[in-house]
Amino acid sequence: MVNLISFPRSGCHWLMRVIELCTDRPRISRQGKPLPWYDSEGSPWGVHHHDYEFVNDSGRIKLLEDGLDPKNFHSVIYLYRDPIDTLYSLFEFIDCPKTEENIAMASELYYRHKHKWLNGADNIRNFLTVSYEDLVNNGCPTIEVILD
Repeated sequence: MVNLISFPRSGCHWLMRVIELCTDRPRISRQGKPLPWYDSEGSPWGVHHHDYEFVNDSGRIKLLEDGLDPKNFHSVIYLYRDPIDTLYSLFEFIDCPKTEENIAMASELYYRHKHKWLNGADNIRNFLTVSYEDLVNNGCPTIEVILD
C-alpha cells in the first residue's frame, strides 16, 4: 500500500484527485482520518496522511497532531511545496494572523517535518519525493513517475 505524506497545504488533495483521474481509482474520504484509496475491485491501494494538523487558537497557530514515524512505512510518496506558498496557504486556510511568532513556529514545524521524512527515507523501501511545482510545471511526466 502506498502512503502519501505531506505537510498540510502542500497540494496533496489535488495530487490525489489527479491520480484518481489517471488511474480510475476512487477514494473514500473521511474527515480527520487517513484517506484510503481503493482500486476498481475495492482493494486498498493507498492512504493519505497529513502527519501534522493545525488550528487557529485565539490568534496563535497551534499544532494538534504530530505522530507519524517514518520507520513504520514501507512505500511513501512524499509531496512537498515551496515553504512560503505552503505557509501562506496554511495561514489563510486556518484564518490565523501572520505574526512574527506564528510564522517562526510554522516555519520551524515545516522544516522539522521535511527533515524527519527526508532523513527517515533510508528505512523506507520505496520512497519517492514529488514537488508541487513539478506537478504544476511538468504534470504528465511527473504523474507518469508516480504511477510507475
